Amino acid sequence: MTTIAWDGKSLASDTLSTSGNMKLAGECIKTRRIGNYRVAFAGDYAPAIEFFRDKIIDELHAGTMKFNYIRASEDDFTILIVEDGNTSCWIYNSNSGYWDEFHPPVAIGSGSKYALGSMYSGNDAYSAVEISCKLDTHSGFPVHSED
Repeated sequence: MTTIAWDGKSLASDTLSTSGNMKLAGECIKTRRIGNYRVAFAGDYAPAIEFFRDKIIDELHAGTMKFNYIRASEDDFTILIVEDGNTSCWIYNSNSGYWDEFHPPVAIGSGSKYALGSMYSGNDAYSAVEISCKLDTHSGFPVHSED
């Protein structure tokens, strides 16, 4: 799993990659900048990336993201997108098949409760993910951020 946090300014994530109960070697970068957007992935990474490439990336490159309904999937992943200049973010959950808008603080993934508690206590997204990495067994260092 993962921890991704958005505080209205920064988007931060852990870099641990797992398969079942195994921690995999190397770092997994779960956030990306694409044009005027910052994008983060949680859950089943491979189907999330495939869905993103097939359904979303062209709209982001064109600057025409509409956040329309996209059918639900059997895969379990979440995509968080922030457009530059906005404090809110859009989250797509593959189980529901819908985009929803959220206002910060926002966190997704297995460490989201720790990250939200941290941000509500005054920490920024980066610090919130650091705390989640210490408490959530499925989140790990180093922390990566897109500012």
